[in-house]
Amino acid sequence: MITTLLFDLDNTVLNFDSGEKAALNESFRAFDIEPTEELLEEYHHINIKYWEKLERGELSRIEVLEGRFDELFEKRGISCTGRQIQSTYEHALANYHDFMPGAEETLEALSGRYDMYIISNGCAEIQAQRIWDARLTRFFKDFFVSENIGFDKPDKRFFDYCAEHIPNFQPENALVIGDSLTSDIRGGNNAGIKTCLLSLKKNPNFDTVRPDFMIFELSELEKLLHNLA
Repeated sequence: MITTLLFDLDNTVLNFDSGEKAALNESFRAFDIEPTEELLEEYHHINIKYWEKLERGELSRIEVLEGRFDELFEKRGISCTGRQIQSTYEHALANYHDFMPGAEETLEALSGRYDMYIISNGCAEIQAQRIWDARLTRFFKDFFVSENIGFDKPDKRFFDYCAEHIPNFQPENALVIGDSLTSDIRGGNNAGIKTCLLSLKKNPNFDTVRPDFMIFELSELEKLLHNLA
């Protein structure tokens, strides 16, 4: 029986993609860089690559945050550095906290019936503001952010920390819900916790990791949990 729900934050509960695009537009323009769709798309691919390296332990957090911009600017011949733009981008991103489709209603329906927690690989200061502005404290009992913990998903030590700080935690009664196969689903697998992929793609690549369950809208979660009861 599932009693504890561990939700990823970005693109699971809150819409990171829309906030990222708006924050990038603001930040690039602050440095007189035109945020074309082509530039934003190239940044997106570089950004994913850098966060995956963080998940594999190949880069530090600061190397990710600054390096993604450095690589983009070097490829584009733009005279700006990651260090210069990163702070501007972080402050802009912290202001965006729109919910994913159906997320607020789903959390409202599940609140009080399950012990719910946020598990995030995001930057602590940014996530704290977004969590507060979106009033997520009305739904969740606690918030676990990797920058505060010292380990990133999918590292088992991240999940071990969460388990140690959740009262009466039992992995067999928990479910990880997230949009990332490489961090959320692999992390849950590493920790021996059931997983549910919120798939933003109709045909996700299951070559290296596979979730126990899959949904395409967060609103489907309530029915899934009901069937597991």
